Amino acid sequence: MQLFTGVSGPVGIDKNGDRIASYRLQSFLKGMSSVRVANYFGTTKQLQWLNQTIIWPGGTTKIPLGRPACGFDNEFCKDVAEGMRQIKWICFAAPGEVLLEILDRGVPRRFLNPNPI
Repeated sequence: MQLFTGVSGPVGIDKNGDRIASYRLQSFLKGMSSVRVANYFGTTKQLQWLNQTIIWPGGTTKIPLGRPACGFDNEFCKDVAEGMRQIKWICFAAPGEVLLEILDRGVPRRFLNPNPI
C-alpha cells in the first residue's frame, strides 16, 4: 500500500492501483440537512465516532431491526398470520361454500321460470 497526503487528506493506494476509500457516516435530519456521526479511515481501518445521535428512518433513535417487525414470513407474529388466514377464508372460501350449498340443494323453481304459465 502506498500512502501520501492529498488535497482531501491521507490517500492510500492498494496493490492494484485502486484508492482505499474513507467514508463519512451521516444522519439525515428533517429537510435536507445532515450531521456527521462517524468517520471511517480506510488507510488505517479505524472508525471514529463523533458523539452524535443517529436519527433512523421514522425519526427514532432506536436501532431498527433490519427486518419487518413480524419477519418476512410472519414468523414472529403467529397470531397475526392466523388471523390473516381466517380473514382470507371468510373473504374467499365462505362465499364459494354458500354458492355450492345453493347449487347442491337445487335452484328454487321461481328463479328458473319467473313467468309461470
